[in-house]
Amino acid sequence: MAMRAERRYIDDADIEAAVEEVDNSELVPLLKEFVHLPRGRHRTLHRRSLLIGLYLCTQDTGGKIVLERVTDILYFRISPRLRELLDIPEYADTDHGFEAAYAVVRRLFHAMKDAMNPSPLPPNGHLSRTEAHDLAAAADIDDLAERERRLALFTEFVLDASVRPLHSLLTELAEVSLGVDATPV
Repeated sequence: MAMRAERRYIDDADIEAAVEEVDNSELVPLLKEFVHLPRGRHRTLHRRSLLIGLYLCTQDTGGKIVLERVTDILYFRISPRLRELLDIPEYADTDHGFEAAYAVVRRLFHAMKDAMNPSPLPPNGHLSRTEAHDLAAAADIDDLAERERRLALFTEFVLDASVRPLHSLLTELAEVSLGVDATPV
């Protein structure tokens, strides 16, 4: 209800800028091969559209990515014309419709996250030292390196999107160096 009360459409020009940023990144073709459904079911949200939603969310929240916001942006704050161009299905603007859309966003986000996770250990699990050591020893080093490369590209994309509002200032101050403290990042 709070998101609905604050909701405003995002300008088509801002969405088109986000589309350009995503299309210029290497992420869509990189993730295409690795983020898919294992059983041939058709995915209702495409990787490209989710990346556009993530980008727009960073612009909307001052650099944060919140999947509930991404859902609101993709399904309820983009004009119907652009939503159709991006092949984003329509959901009812109800609690049930939002939850259904959020489930789609969450599943695709987690599939992307899994394709970029460079750890050989399962997430959110408790393992003994022996089990963790055995899994690490049996891991495919080349696969983990590729996942780490994907993670680095994705992180670069998100960080660049997060500081995008500063680009005009940085261009004006061409003689300035920029450092980012890792604590808030």
